[in-house]
Amino acid sequence: MFANRRQAVKTIQVFFLALFVGALPGLFRTSNPCVLMAAAAEWLLPAGLEAPEREITFQGQPWAVKASRERVGPGPNYFSASRENVFVDTEGRLHLKIVWRAGRWTSAEVISRQTVGYGTYRFEVEQANPLDANAVLGAFTWGDESGPHYNEIDALEVGHFGDDSGYANAQVVVQPAEAKGNLQRFLLPHGGSTTHIMHWRPEGLQFQAVEGDGPVIHEWSYPRTVPNLSGDNLHFRFNLWLYQGRPPSGKKEVEVIIKSFSFEPAQSIPRITS
Repeated sequence: MFANRRQAVKTIQVFFLALFVGALPGLFRTSNPCVLMAAAAEWLLPAGLEAPEREITFQGQPWAVKASRERVGPGPNYFSASRENVFVDTEGRLHLKIVWRAGRWTSAEVISRQTVGYGTYRFEVEQANPLDANAVLGAFTWGDESGPHYNEIDALEVGHFGDDSGYANAQVVVQPAEAKGNLQRFLLPHGGSTTHIMHWRPEGLQFQAVEGDGPVIHEWSYPRTVPNLSGDNLHFRFNLWLYQGRPPSGKKEVEVIIKSFSFEPAQSIPRITS
């Protein structure tokens, strides 16, 4: 069960520490042994490091599940690889949940193993609205290299970012968001499902959101110079997290369902290298 004696001793220490700080009852709210093992694995992490990756299969592709022992971005938040936070149901839909575990609120994020780049992204979201005022759903590209702003393009962000007084509740963003013309907000209807499409090519970047099989909710063509694709380590991510790490305003779990995802690479478009 344990790789070595030191790990076993550390596990025992964590067990008794949890008793004293009151975290253990949160672990045992579930009788699922897999969930308990995932929680234990997170407790054993060195400070600031992510957990050993758990992998899921969604839309026929492998995805890594993010986990951390300490708060990390975005938010910052605790991220958990627990099956309470991330799972694929019998219909093949991806569930992301913000869950109270081990005495803290834990967020969810998955990262495609498949590399992405110029091309067409399409995904369908269920139950994305209304979200808790402090919750944010993200669907975006991200490169772990030195590309400008990590080549982050948010094909969709749903959330009020702590302020639910505004009309709009969703946005598309080309990072940096602070730059003029890089962000556009819009209203995502309540209930049902929405399909989101992003076309990214050197000559243009377009976003579209469609309600079910019906009308177009939002369309936008990025008005500035399209971000160059740099490096070969760009991946797509979905996450559900808490703005500034604040607890859900309703003090309840938050869930979003991603019904589908596809990426169709653009043909014969070279990557920009520095």
